[in-house]
Amino acid sequence: MSLDEPLRAPIGLLADSHSTRPDARRVLLVVHNVTSLTRLLEVIPVLDAELEVTTLATRANTSAFLDSVGGILEEKGIRTAPWSQALTEKFDLVLAASLGDELHRINGPLIVLPHGVGYNKRGAPGAASAEGTYGLSRESLTRDGRLVAHTLVLSHPEQRTRLAESCPEALSTTLVAGDPVLDRIRAGLPFRQRYRDALGTGSRRLVLISSTWGPTSLVRRRPELVSLLLAHLPRDEFQVVLAAHPNVSETHGEWQVRSWFAEAERAGLCILPPLVGWQAAVVAADHVVGDHGSVTGYAAALGTHTMLGVFAHEDLAPDSPMAALGRLAPVLRSGTSLRDQLLADAATHHPDRYRPATDLLASCRGRSHAVLRSAFYRMLELPEPEDDPTVVPPEPPVPHTLRWPAVGHHPPLRVTVARAGDRISVERFPEELSALNGEWRGSPGSHVVVADDEPERSWLESAHVVTRVDDGDDDPWARLADTLIMHGSAGLAAAARRGECLVLTRAGHRVRLRAPGLADPLVLASACWPIPNAGPAPERFVLVLGDREYPAYRTIG
Repeated sequence: MSLDEPLRAPIGLLADSHSTRPDARRVLLVVHNVTSLTRLLEVIPVLDAELEVTTLATRANTSAFLDSVGGILEEKGIRTAPWSQALTEKFDLVLAASLGDELHRINGPLIVLPHGVGYNKRGAPGAASAEGTYGLSRESLTRDGRLVAHTLVLSHPEQRTRLAESCPEALSTTLVAGDPVLDRIRAGLPFRQRYRDALGTGSRRLVLISSTWGPTSLVRRRPELVSLLLAHLPRDEFQVVLAAHPNVSETHGEWQVRSWFAEAERAGLCILPPLVGWQAAVVAADHVVGDHGSVTGYAAALGTHTMLGVFAHEDLAPDSPMAALGRLAPVLRSGTSLRDQLLADAATHHPDRYRPATDLLASCRGRSHAVLRSAFYRMLELPEPEDDPTVVPPEPPVPHTLRWPAVGHHPPLRVTVARAGDRISVERFPEELSALNGEWRGSPGSHVVVADDEPERSWLESAHVVTRVDDGDDDPWARLADTLIMHGSAGLAAAARRGECLVLTRAGHRVRLRAPGLADPLVLASACWPIPNAGPAPERFVLVLGDREYPAYRTIG
C-alpha cells in the first residue's frame, strides 16, 4: 500500500467496521526524518502490551530527510497515514521528536521530545534569526503566537533556565524526563564484551569516529582523518569504527558513503549502518573521536575517553552543554603522530573529566522511560501498569563487511619489526595508506605482507611475505612452496593453521611458530623476517604488540 494512500482502518472510512479494537485510544507518531523516527521508536515500547492503544504514524509535510522513513515504518509494521489524512482525524496523543512543519494543525495533544542529546543547536533551521536554542526559542516553539506543544519534554532542569529567558510562557508545558537513549546506552554497559565480539574487536583498543551531518560535520570538514587514524594506528592494537549520522546516508545514499571511504574500508575501517549499531559501539569504544554531534556527547557522558576531530562552535548555542563540551575536549592535531596524541591524552583522562558539561545533558538517570510512560498514560487517561518499564540494551552492531574479491583475507600490510634480546616487537599498518604515515621509513625490519588472494595483483608483485589461510591440506608445506614459486619477489610464505603459523623460506627452511592467545597467528611470520645484524628469532621469545606481550615458541618444521 502506498504511503500516500489514505488508510481505511484503524482510521478512515472503515474504522468502525474493520478495526479489531475500534474504541482504542489513538496514538500518532509524527515523523520528520530518520533521526526523529529512531527517537520515537525508542519511547513507544513503553506502551507495549497496552490493548487500549492503537499506534499509527504519519510523515511530516516538508522535511528534507524522508526518503528512508517509509521503508523503516513498513519494516517495523507500523501503519502509516498520509499527512493529509492525519490532519482530518482526531488523536488522543501525538508524539513528535522535532518541531517545524505544520504540527499545530494536528488534532490532538502534542508531546515534543528532543531527538538528540538535549537542546544544543543554535536558532531554528530556516529561521530569520539564529539567536537562541532550537527547540527552546520562541520562534521554534510557537506558531501564530500560540504554543505548538501541549508538553515540551526536557532532558535536564538546566533547560528550564534557558527557556525562561527565551520563551517563558512555555515553562508551564515542560516535563523533565531525562534521556531514554542515554538510559538504553547505560543499560548496555554490562554487555560491552558482547558488542566488542560482534565488531570483531578482540583485545584491541576500539576507536570510534563519530560524525554528524552537514557542512560543518567531521566527514565534511576533515574526511581525511579517517584514513589518517588507520594509517597511524597499528591494526593489531587498534580497531577503527565509523558511525556517521543517518542524514548523511539519507542525503547521499549508503552506497555513496561507503564509496567515499572505500579505500579506508579496504584498509580495515569498520563502517556501521546508519540506523543501529552506534549505541552499542559507544559502549564498546575505548576512544571516541567526534564533532558537535550527539554521539560525542553520549560518549563523554559515559566517561569514555573522548577527543574532537572538528567542532562547529558556531552551530551551537553558546550556553548549551554541548558547547561547553566543545570548549573542554581537546582536538586531534595534524602534523604530529595521532597515536601519540591519542594515547597521551588517554593517559590523563578520567571518567569525570567532562562532567561540568555532561552532567547537564540529562537528569532522571535510569528513569526516563518511566517518566515518559506516566506522561503518556495521563494523556491517554488510562491506568498505568504498576511495574516499571523495561529498559532494553542496544542491539548488537552488525557492521558492513567487505568480502573477496573486494579484499583478500587481510589488506596489504606494511610491517616493522624490532628486536631487543628475546623481545620482538611487530607493528602492522595498511600499506595502501602508507603515504599518510612515514614513521616506518628507515626501519631495518620494514617489509610488505600480502595475502595470496589479494585481488589487486600489483600488490603481490611487491610482496616480501605472502600469506595464506590453510585449508586443511595434508601437506601444507607443498602449498607454501607453490606460493613461493607463484610469487617470485617474496622471501617468505606463511600460512595460519590450527592456531600456529607455518613459515617457509625461499631457501627451503621450515619454521613453526605459536603464541597462545594471539588473535592472528600470521603476525608471527614477520618475526621471521631477517633484520640486518640480527640472527634468526630465538626458539623462545616474547612477541610484543603495543602494550601486550605473548610468549612465543619457534620450532623447526
